[in-house]
Amino acid sequence: MKLIYIGLVVMLFASCTKDTPIPPLPANTITNNPSPTPTGDTPLLINEFMAKNTTISCPDSGNGNYKDADWIEIYNPNNIAINLGGYYLTDSIPNPSKFQIPTNDAVKTTIAAKGYLLFWCDSRPLGATHASFSLSKSGEHIALVKPDGTTFIDSLSFGTQTNDVSSGRVSDGANTWKFFSPATPGASNQ
Repeated sequence: MKLIYIGLVVMLFASCTKDTPIPPLPANTITNNPSPTPTGDTPLLINEFMAKNTTISCPDSGNGNYKDADWIEIYNPNNIAINLGGYYLTDSIPNPSKFQIPTNDAVKTTIAAKGYLLFWCDSRPLGATHASFSLSKSGEHIALVKPDGTTFIDSLSFGTQTNDVSSGRVSDGANTWKFFSPATPGASNQ
């Protein structure tokens, strides 16, 4: 049944075009009894992502001109900062612990209250905010997973993406998704 549901969601996303609202997804599309983050009262959320980036430079790439890094933005709707060290990001539901966010760099892995944190999905060992995988422009599934490595906090499936157009929640934390051009990495979706 889950495969049928995921297939339907992927078909809906694939039929969207630029500036067409993406149909809302129920929270925690794939779940193992989700509960709020241990240090907050509201789950963290995948707020925006870009699966084919050629325009936004990664600030810690060494030369500042590195523009082919996909990215995922996590939003913290809580009134307290949360350190994501120990949490996981994945683009593979069978492998929820694909990339563990390092626990030794709280300065880079802490999301301020009501703030955002970008993870560059570039498969490059350039620091705490660089995931060990890239996103597929043709669509896939992405998720944020608790430090236990099995409990999905937030996840979504997406279809074919357009170069330099992000997908994000219509406003921060909302259930409705749309395409953004220009994208709003690290800033409010409005």
